[in-house]
Amino acid sequence: MENIFETPHEYRKHILNSKSLVSSDPTLYSGKSFICLFLTRFCGVGCPFCFFKSPPNKGTADIRDSFTDEGVDHFIQFANDSNVGYLKISGGGESFLKKKALLRCVAEVNADRIMLVTSGMWAMDEFVAKAYVDS
Repeated sequence: MENIFETPHEYRKHILNSKSLVSSDPTLYSGKSFICLFLTRFCGVGCPFCFFKSPPNKGTADIRDSFTDEGVDHFIQFANDSNVGYLKISGGGESFLKKKALLRCVAEVNADRIMLVTSGMWAMDEFVAKAYVDS
């Protein structure tokens, strides 16, 4: 048997041309979607076991580092158009550092379930944590 990895373009072409494998009938995809959102790539904790090895923010973030307000607007529209069932706002960085964006996503995305993943660094002080959660 031929190793398919030696000529992957031939197999890709076959898959894309096969009517039984690729369909554009939207009624076949009526289920809920799953989205995992990384609001920022920065985290100030520096856990040695972190999968992402997220650096702390040492300057002005740009569009490659964190969502802008416009990016959050576009994401919320995308998520609500996607029939999202489950939204996970998670790592890459500490999502809770982007408080305004995080709270907007929680309030405005029409997901059945929203899961927030955090290092908890923002909750080191009880009063700060309570104020954050209350907001």
